[in-house]
Amino acid sequence: LGEDDVRALGAAGSAEVDLEACEVRFAGRTVAFEIEADLRHRRLNGLDDIALTLAQEGAIAGFEAGRERVGPVTTAL
Repeated sequence: LGEDDVRALGAAGSAEVDLEACEVRFAGRTVAFEIEADLRHRRLNGLDDIALTLAQEGAIAGFEAGRERVGPVTTAL
């Protein structure tokens, strides 16, 4: 948001943020804002870093399977 919009928002004291529409509504005004597409997707879908990692479980398993090698198994004592 621009400086004037931020000041008006501060004076309003409260606002509604519509992440789907990328708009902030306060004091009878509607102001558009920009947000990175990936960050917006994560917020809209409730995804944290762990959820994003778990979504790649198949790819991770494939990678791990491809790097397995035949050889001695070592264990900690």
